[in-house]
Amino acid sequence: MQPTLIATVAAAALLTLAGTAQAQTNDLNTYVEVGYSRLTFKGDSGVKSSPGVIDTTLGYRFNPNVAVEATLGVGAGKDEMSYNGVGMGVQVKTGVNLGVFVRPGVELADGVELFGRLGWQRTRATVSYDGISESESYNDFAYGLGVNVNLTKTSYLQASWMHRLSKDGGTVKGLGIAYGYRF
Repeated sequence: MQPTLIATVAAAALLTLAGTAQAQTNDLNTYVEVGYSRLTFKGDSGVKSSPGVIDTTLGYRFNPNVAVEATLGVGAGKDEMSYNGVGMGVQVKTGVNLGVFVRPGVELADGVELFGRLGWQRTRATVSYDGISESESYNDFAYGLGVNVNLTKTSYLQASWMHRLSKDGGTVKGLGIAYGYRF
C-alpha cells in the first residue's frame, strides 16, 4: 500500500471517529489539530537535514489536565542532507508518521495552556541520491512540550517542540505550529 493511500485511509478513520465522538457529546473534550513541523534529522557523524511534515492529531481530554492523542503525519517537502553545512546532493523526505501520546497539561492563564506529550512515535524517512531511493521506519519513545493560546472557546493556536526519535546515533526533533478545534 502506498504511503499516500495509507494517509488518506487513516485521515478518513480519524474524521469518522471524530464525528462519532461529536455525536455522543458536546462537552468540547474532543479536539483535532492540523499543523506543520520542520523536523531536524541529525547524525553523530555531522550530517543534518530538515524536511517538513504536516501533522494531524485527534485527542480526547479525560479531565482538565490529562488527554490522550493519536497523530498522523505526512511528508511536506524534502531537504538536502548536509555535512558540516555543506550540501551532499542527498535528499531526505519524511514519509508517513504515526504516534500515540498521553498529554498532561495545565492552564497558565485564562486561555493559555502549557502541555507535554509522552508516548510512542513511528517515523519513516526516504533518502534519495542520483535516482536511487531507500526508505526506513523507526519506532521510539517520543516526548515534547507546547503551548496553546485560545482564539475562541472552540479554537486555538499551538506552538510545540517534539523529540520524535533517537536511534542508531541519530535524532529527529522539530518545532511546529498548529491550529486546533475542540468539539
